[in-house]
Amino acid sequence: MPFVLGTLTFALLMGLACAFFLVPAAGLAEDIGTNKKKDNHQSPLATIMQTRIWADTPEPKDFVKDHRPPASRLTYQPLTGTDPERPKLRTPAELKDLETELEAARVKADKKAGIRPAAAMVSNKPKPAAVRE
Repeated sequence: MPFVLGTLTFALLMGLACAFFLVPAAGLAEDIGTNKKKDNHQSPLATIMQTRIWADTPEPKDFVKDHRPPASRLTYQPLTGTDPERPKLRTPAELKDLETELEAARVKADKKAGIRPAAAMVSNKPKPAAVRE
């Protein structure tokens, strides 16, 4: 299976590629155009480490703190609502009764449609070893 990059990983790799390849090339072009050497060259890694890619969240104002509920009262609230009540699983006896009921309904519908019942129902189940020999 080929390696698939996520969107965030792809963006990070593209940012690193720009930092390593495009930033030094731009500095080199400036040096060639002015024929002067810069004394303050930085490595691409130093540039990346100095560039902040995260945001600091400021301390909330007093009126915001006053209107927020205390952290002890905050609980998980599902966004999609509560799970619906699902039917209970049927026992093997109930499943057999349901199968019998459905088979009777099929036979009744076949009679009403004028379809003759088959002499013996052909089963897809494998036969036991004693019958095969």
